[in-house]
Amino acid sequence: MVSLEEKIKGMLPLVSRPARYLGNEINSIHKDHNKVALKVALAFPDTYEVGMSHLGLKILYHILNDQDNILAERVYAPWIDAQGIMKKENIPLFSLESHTPLKSFDLIGFSLQHELTYTNILNMLDLAGISLKSEERREAFPLIMAGGPGAYNPEPLADFIDCFVIGEGEEVILEIARVLIDHKKERGSKEELLIKLARVSGVYVPSLYKVSYYPDGTHKTVKPVRNNIPERIERRVAPSLNEVYYPTKFILPFLSIVHDRIVLEVRRGCGRGCRFCQAGIIYRPPRERSIDSLLSLAAEAVQATGYEDLSLSSLNVGDYYQLEELILSLKGRLAPFRISLSLPSSRVDTFPLSLERELKRGSVTLAPEAARESLREVINKVWKREEFLKTVERIASFRRPLKLYFMLGLPGEKEEDVQAIVELAKEVKRRHPSRVSLSLAPFVPKSHTPFQWRGQIELSELKEKISYLRRSIPRRIEVRAHNPEASLLEAVFSRGDRRLSDVLLRAHKKGCKFDGWREEFKFPLWQEAFMECDIDPSFYATRKRDYEEPLPWDHIDIGMSKEFLIEEDKKASQKMTNQRNGEMEKVREEERRRREKVNSNTVNLSNRQTDRRTDGQTGRRADGQTSKTTTHPLRSKQKIRIKFSKGEEIKYISHLDMVRVFTRTMRRANLPVATTCGFVSREKISFSPPLSLGLTSQSEYADIEFSDSINPEKLKVRLNEELPSGLRVKEAEIIPLKSKSLMATFNCAEYEVRLDGRYQISDIRKRIKEFLAQREIIIKRKTNPVRSPRQSRGKRLGRFTSNGVKKGIKEIDIRPSILKLELRDFISGNQRAIDLRSKQYKEIRVLRMLLKIKVRPQEVTRALLNLSKEEALKLPIERRSLFEVSEKMSRDL
Repeated sequence: MVSLEEKIKGMLPLVSRPARYLGNEINSIHKDHNKVALKVALAFPDTYEVGMSHLGLKILYHILNDQDNILAERVYAPWIDAQGIMKKENIPLFSLESHTPLKSFDLIGFSLQHELTYTNILNMLDLAGISLKSEERREAFPLIMAGGPGAYNPEPLADFIDCFVIGEGEEVILEIARVLIDHKKERGSKEELLIKLARVSGVYVPSLYKVSYYPDGTHKTVKPVRNNIPERIERRVAPSLNEVYYPTKFILPFLSIVHDRIVLEVRRGCGRGCRFCQAGIIYRPPRERSIDSLLSLAAEAVQATGYEDLSLSSLNVGDYYQLEELILSLKGRLAPFRISLSLPSSRVDTFPLSLERELKRGSVTLAPEAARESLREVINKVWKREEFLKTVERIASFRRPLKLYFMLGLPGEKEEDVQAIVELAKEVKRRHPSRVSLSLAPFVPKSHTPFQWRGQIELSELKEKISYLRRSIPRRIEVRAHNPEASLLEAVFSRGDRRLSDVLLRAHKKGCKFDGWREEFKFPLWQEAFMECDIDPSFYATRKRDYEEPLPWDHIDIGMSKEFLIEEDKKASQKMTNQRNGEMEKVREEERRRREKVNSNTVNLSNRQTDRRTDGQTGRRADGQTSKTTTHPLRSKQKIRIKFSKGEEIKYISHLDMVRVFTRTMRRANLPVATTCGFVSREKISFSPPLSLGLTSQSEYADIEFSDSINPEKLKVRLNEELPSGLRVKEAEIIPLKSKSLMATFNCAEYEVRLDGRYQISDIRKRIKEFLAQREIIIKRKTNPVRSPRQSRGKRLGRFTSNGVKKGIKEIDIRPSILKLELRDFISGNQRAIDLRSKQYKEIRVLRMLLKIKVRPQEVTRALLNLSKEEALKLPIERRSLFEVSEKMSRDL
């Protein structure tokens, strides 16, 4: 019987980005499943690249794994190609770290970041072989839990999730873990476990609550079915960020992910009170980390990861009380590591222009939301046009691209508001000649906001507005718009009730998944699901609700009264902003005092400025001594060539990803690597010709230039201490600074292809003879997708964009690139190889080939043996050596 691990290994060569499924990244945590009391799978219902960027799961991952008796592993939604193979080969959904089937865990916790991921939750449970509905899962374990912003209206998922966490997970996760551990010891029933969990503050167990509706279909009540269950579930909130655990040893992905950098959460919550913004409500009160805490976290994270970029995270980072001091202090503390700082999207009136030169040279993102002041008063987001345009001019003076976010369909929006977006965009482009892009997001009413009673505008009207803006905004400005149908679906589930569970289940069975991705969103299937359930989407999305109407999420207590939200909605109708409200001024005064208290124990800025010198800053060298570093490029004094191997564990990371691994390894090892000039300083590291994905190698090379002398043997030892398993430095030698580049040095490679006993020696030798006798050997190769600016315009849908529009195919004659082919019935000097599973010996043939670099060994093997693409990709191939062959030598061969 084929083991799960072997099935997974057989799948990897056939899927896109196989590194998504490896789980052996640097800083990932691997524990023995037999030595813990509780096994937790942290599940993110989207791809690896998106899920690995989510800060909340990173925090929970480390909090849980810090406990000796608990292990936590990650699982993400496999991409479409992987799902097809998993179903065909009967591969259950598995965790990354240990490749353990998901159903073998005690707790599976999903993060609910967006309504368009709900079908992915059902799909992941289905792939894991776990019953979808909670009532069908009779056993206590695995328990299915969910948390995040989507949990603030849990009802659409209530039939599928055993319990929801309302609030901040780090506050409650260990309490839940203790309940589960104790229950496992007692061997109690699932019903007993759910009752225990319902008594934990912040935990909602939907099966213990009964829902009722009025005859007209509107929601009536959600009532507990037991006396000892709370009627309302109170949100859990961490009182102080300085006392909350924050990870610094971030897992380093092999792939490039959405937010591939260190993320420092400087502030949680927002007191601005934008009336459409759910995050600004559910993360209140605003809390900040002290500068000293952030400086310490940043230094630890840089040392543990080797990241070159650091981003400050907050709903509105411009509101951080001492932002200027924080940025300058970070620049000083991290100067030896040459770290680039960046900020997320910012309010128009809080962008730190005075610190622009201290930040990474990337695009600047501003969120005006509305172009006319009257509409900004409705949403309580006030800024002055002239101040905004001055900000644009200042950004233009730094020659940085500008991104603008606007919303469409806001309550009170008029035709003049849509026209004003066009006029403002034209004025921005006039003052900012560099690249400007504009993103249009339809308004989606969210629970627990002042606009939760307002409806979304009709789909036809929304499409008409987007079309008008595309036509009217100058083509020099890139316009992107979220898909209207996807926004409608988001509105349905954001204000939906428990009856939508049937719609969700039908959509899943019809094949809906990855609804946030343009190429996978299937709105006609959703329409069919709604029709079959006799549910009108507009009942949830576009219908305006009365203040007296009970809402499906009324039993979720966020710590803010409904009366306050009603008052805010009435103020919106009167175009009253909270800036004019004395009560809001009182709130802001309390926030200012809280900030002063948070930062009262920080040291003076003058004490930190000792680490902020632009010249003569001290940094650590590989030998532990101090070395002079500056913000200028580090000049090359020495060049070392290393030879390294790439093993089975790491063969599915691409060449560019491997370059990133080495760069970050150098940073973690504190090596004095020389850097380039220019706006973006890069380490001077160059590599030998790229190795095809899925191949191992015994002969890869890299040339590294250093700003200070270093012993090659010490370099070898230091790198091997920091490199991930599968990458090992074998040799290191000093070479002249002006030596020929590796790409120019090597033009040929020797490969070994291992063939099992299915391939007869006589048949292969005959094929080789006939193969080499051909004057031309034509193969077809796919070219990279190309997207023109015209094709790029308006291709945005949901939150994500596909990477290509059309792939071309070209024909290539590979015969001139084949220098030698021969068959050996041994492998690396051993005549036979042992089959570890059967404990028997079996013959292995080795096809040895000498090829020019521009041809891939899989292409040659496929053409020689007449294999399918899948068969060729599965063959074990290793690059044995690299060398240079002149044209004359190649003709002789």
